[in-house]
Amino acid sequence: MLRALFIVYAVASSALLDDATAADAETRAEHIVQLCAEHHRDAVGAAYPDAYHIRHLPSLRGLVVEATQAEVAALKSHEGVCNVARSHEVTHRPDAGRRLDVDALRRNNEWWGKSHNQGKPWNLDRVNGKLDGNDAFEVSSKGTNVFVLDTGLDTLHQEFEGDREVENVGSYSNFHPGGVWEDKEEWDLTSENRAWLKDNNDSDGHGTHCASTAAGKNYGIAPLANVYGMKVLPGGSEGVIVRALDRVYDLVKRKKVKGPTVVSMSLGGKCRDQDGNEGPGTKYCAFETHYARAIRDLRDIGVLTAIAAGNNGEDACEMAPGASRDAVTVGATNINDRITFFSDYGNCVDVMAPGENVAGAASSRE
Repeated sequence: MLRALFIVYAVASSALLDDATAADAETRAEHIVQLCAEHHRDAVGAAYPDAYHIRHLPSLRGLVVEATQAEVAALKSHEGVCNVARSHEVTHRPDAGRRLDVDALRRNNEWWGKSHNQGKPWNLDRVNGKLDGNDAFEVSSKGTNVFVLDTGLDTLHQEFEGDREVENVGSYSNFHPGGVWEDKEEWDLTSENRAWLKDNNDSDGHGTHCASTAAGKNYGIAPLANVYGMKVLPGGSEGVIVRALDRVYDLVKRKKVKGPTVVSMSLGGKCRDQDGNEGPGTKYCAFETHYARAIRDLRDIGVLTAIAAGNNGEDACEMAPGASRDAVTVGATNINDRITFFSDYGNCVDVMAPGENVAGAASSRE
């Protein structure tokens, strides 16, 4: 039935489209299809055998599909579909705050001085109080879990040593055209062309650096925390994150991961409405995007989501997922406790924290 609707819609529309518009209409883009009820899943999914099924996030249960404009129109008219929204592509933030590799820093006295205070990483020294050369924390991070949604994770880096779990639990595989989300449980780790995914799937370095500032043994806020990498930016650039958030919800809900859990995301993009248009308004960006709803679902089971406000020097309320009101959105300060020139700002920023000249780990595949 769906395929018939697609054909009828395409034929009726073709006479009204010029060549450029017609080509655009046939371009497939990722969409979130929200089902009105679970019993509609098979009927809607039959037309998309390669769809990813969102089965865990309560407010987004449905499918992630690659669809043309004609197919989207047909889906919206289906009795079993309550909503169809274009996926928001996100990128990791430009490194305006300078991403500094600890190994390279030791060979560069200038940058070592800018990233350290009295021999200690200045960001850790400042977070635990005043800049006094003491970067120790009174509260232990043992048993805490940090999911880092980014470009991947170099689990073999010395910053992640210790008696804790550090592993990659999900990835977009570059071995499949278009990118296919793969959970760790489905990986064939005996296969030579996939074995590296287990230990280091970060060819960009951004994810490894962010993970080390969160949970590195020398450069992290929570040096004893378990770290789980989720590669949502397959080429080190653009990606989408709903699949990963669905996976986190499932792992926590089934108690595969126990203890206080944080999702860390230093990524984002312009907030868009369900048709992909920019500027839908602050309320929509804060509560109604699929990112905002997924983050609210995670909050309801006790998972904290921390998101970088952004490095664009713009209003954070215009960004997604940073505008989500159920997340903790973090702006950037420098060593003088002033907002950096690049940090996003505004009412959607919940807290300011060190974000300039911050040292951390670099991936061996970078």
